[in-house]
Amino acid sequence: MKNKIVLVLLLAYSCYNCESQSKKIELSDGFAAFIVKDIKTSIDWYTSKLGFEIINETSLEERGIKQANLKLGNTKIELIESNSSINPRENNDNKKLVQGIFKVGFIVSNFDNWVDRFFKFQLITKNDIVINSTDNKRMLIIKDPDGNRIQLFEK
Repeated sequence: MKNKIVLVLLLAYSCYNCESQSKKIELSDGFAAFIVKDIKTSIDWYTSKLGFEIINETSLEERGIKQANLKLGNTKIELIESNSSINPRENNDNKKLVQGIFKVGFIVSNFDNWVDRFFKFQLITKNDIVINSTDNKRMLIIKDPDGNRIQLFEK
């Protein structure tokens, strides 16, 4: 009888543990969205310099918005031009950091290919490649036409 009780308790615990494991939250492939000054300039930059492909473009003239979705592999970005947006950097005489997203980062397995591409388009110099002291892997930051920082980390 004791063995049956122990077995029932073990099965109950296993079922409870399986259920709690299945309720873990995870993140799927994500995307980033950028408010840009000129959508055509940004689309050109992301497609020609980084190799993104255009998924679609939308113009909502009644709302003063132009929007484009782009992708590169599993990474997607949304570019939004709005005639009511402001540039928080323009009136920043003290060059202080502006609240909000500071940079977007991606881990890449083909870091050297990205470095070659960025050298080709003169987006970086050798001094822009740094070693992360935590894991001794390389990383770099580039800026898009609106000054948004994009950081790549070596996998």
